[in-house]
Amino acid sequence: PDIIRKVIGAGVPRNTVINVNFPSCMPDDVKGIRITRQGKRNQGFLKIDRRHDGRGNPYFWIGFERAAMMDTPAEGTDLAALAARYVSVTPLRLDRTDEVFSETLVDTLK
Repeated sequence: PDIIRKVIGAGVPRNTVINVNFPSCMPDDVKGIRITRQGKRNQGFLKIDRRHDGRGNPYFWIGFERAAMMDTPAEGTDLAALAARYVSVTPLRLDRTDEVFSETLVDTLK
């Protein structure tokens, strides 16, 4: 709760979401908090499970194999922080439009 209160108190900018991840360890083993950038997982370990909700409706759970940390995560990323037993706090922008490529497409698709 303290992390969330402090982040909200800092004034989250419009069109920004805060991604908070907690390491897979006991609370006493957490080393601290790191402000991080979004890391990239090895997509080869992507796991998609077909499941059913309480009403029997199908849905898909998308995740990664737990033992799949084959690549060393880049320093400063959420993945590196979690691997080192830190809570990661990553501010993310909602608008992920690639403006540069968008301009290329405008010219290409005329």
